[in-house]
Amino acid sequence: MSVFAQKSVLKLKTKLSFKNNTCVESLYFTPPLKIICPNQKVEKLELMLLSVSAGLMKDDEQDIVIEIGKQSKVKLCSQSYEKIHNTYDSFASKNSLICLKEGAFLQYDPLPVIAFANSSFKATTCIKLEKNSSLHYSEIFCAGRVLRNEIFAFKEFCSKLSIFRDEELILFDNLCLKPKYMALQNCCLFDGYTHYLSLILFDENLEYENLKQQCLASKLNIGISSLNGGIVVRALANTSESLIEFKESLKL
Repeated sequence: MSVFAQKSVLKLKTKLSFKNNTCVESLYFTPPLKIICPNQKVEKLELMLLSVSAGLMKDDEQDIVIEIGKQSKVKLCSQSYEKIHNTYDSFASKNSLICLKEGAFLQYDPLPVIAFANSSFKATTCIKLEKNSSLHYSEIFCAGRVLRNEIFAFKEFCSKLSIFRDEELILFDNLCLKPKYMALQNCCLFDGYTHYLSLILFDENLEYENLKQQCLASKLNIGISSLNGGIVVRALANTSESLIEFKESLKL
């Protein structure tokens, strides 16, 4: 069990300064969550999410609320992999609400999530886009500690993502994995792979055909599609590094 309070809260709000630079307007967090600004002298305000704990434990809960202010540009990454430990007879959870105001930009780029043996994790993410806002949202899932032969040894991994544009639902993604009831390694699901990338892009400056050609040039198992003005890229691999390298190689 975590030594911190079971519920952790993070609230972040950004805005444009009088010099038209993106800055933090307000910030509140409780342990083990924390935000730092490693680099503020770039086009986008770079923020890093830290968790000063070993990972998510039984009954841990995270509530995250982020508002990217009008015309703000933010890159949000994480310091380390998100580890979901053995949750025994319970589960850990994360609930996120992200709002992008008019003309805002958010690049959400966390490091991968690892589901340890006997872990149960439930996440919900709601993202609200206003007029002319842009979103680059990525997630990487690892099926366990591969070198310990913990592949698909978790109990449950559920992640629901809802994206709205001007209050209209434009994307709903429901990743629900239950190894006890699902043959996750069959050819219709993960096949022989252990790592999964989901990259979702809502950005009027991106061209679908250009991104498609970049995906075709990769040696990874990749799929790409367009949906309601956005682009969805999925990729499978056997290492986190290969998915991270592919994502960082894309010219977006």
